[in-house]
Amino acid sequence: MGKRYLSTKIPKQKISYLNYNIFHQIYILFPLSVAGNISFFFLDRKINSRHTRRKILFGTKGGAHMATRRFDLYRYQIIPAQKQLNLLYNMDEVIQKKNLYFENALLETKNVNNRNKFTIEKRGNNSFTGTILRKKAVKLYTENGEEKYETSYPPIHIIIDNEPQWQIIAIERTPEYPKTTGLINKIAKSIDRILAKHNLIVKPSALSRNDKFWDYIENNKDDIQNISFTLITPNMSNISAKLSEQIKQNAKKTKASETNFSIKAEKGASLLIDRENELIGSMIEYISDGGGSASITARGVSAKFKTDDYQLSIAINELQFKDLSTVLERIRRKVHGEKK
Repeated sequence: MGKRYLSTKIPKQKISYLNYNIFHQIYILFPLSVAGNISFFFLDRKINSRHTRRKILFGTKGGAHMATRRFDLYRYQIIPAQKQLNLLYNMDEVIQKKNLYFENALLETKNVNNRNKFTIEKRGNNSFTGTILRKKAVKLYTENGEEKYETSYPPIHIIIDNEPQWQIIAIERTPEYPKTTGLINKIAKSIDRILAKHNLIVKPSALSRNDKFWDYIENNKDDIQNISFTLITPNMSNISAKLSEQIKQNAKKTKASETNFSIKAEKGASLLIDRENELIGSMIEYISDGGGSASITARGVSAKFKTDDYQLSIAINELQFKDLSTVLERIRRKVHGEKK
């Protein structure tokens, strides 16, 4: 990959690019200020995907690149804990007020896992933003070259949509938490401690793409040995409609918070799975909507397929982050339109 330099007086402008189709490369023009003049740094690189091209051309203002945050998307369901006799509660009334109880518990939560400070702010009727401040010792050096440690609190941003038909938490990926699964579970446990007085718990689950499940089945159709499903007991009518009535009734009658379902082939044989299977189709549709998770074991493939590995995420730049209503609308469009 070569670098080319061009020094000339050219008016400062936004990033531009030239697409040389002959070489299937994109040349990117970066402005550099040298002795009051504007120089331009050319970097030629191959662009192998539409996603990469979009990242390169993503919002700049006045020639300066705006920081972009990547958020993982989770659905949360608020369900009865079933740890006590429901004689103490009118559960129909509790379920009707579950989002209010969740809001109160959220605003009361002050830390996550007793280590990370948690701050939350209500920004709209049912919308919230917040940060988790994780205590961290950072090594610094004095002017004499001596080591010293300072305490730092790098923030992790979160966005919460508590509308009953959405119930979404977006958690920022950071160098400290490149995977957010552990963090969402810690948040849920902290909220659960307060929700317990209403006999409720929070069950978060990754929103994911259901097409990846079917792609994997198709690519390994002669080697599928085992498929396992974990389904959170539904209490959101807009996504529970996708689940079979038999599964919903079984969960309701047994008072289960989760249903685990597994199918396995005989040794040396493989499962016969296709898109026409209504039971499996309904479970995968429900799971992709944040209703649980699934995994597949295939002969000759060392790593399991996991739906959580194909979680939905969204990039938000600094300017967009300040406009919460726009951010929520983008998240909802992502969830509604890009699960497939």
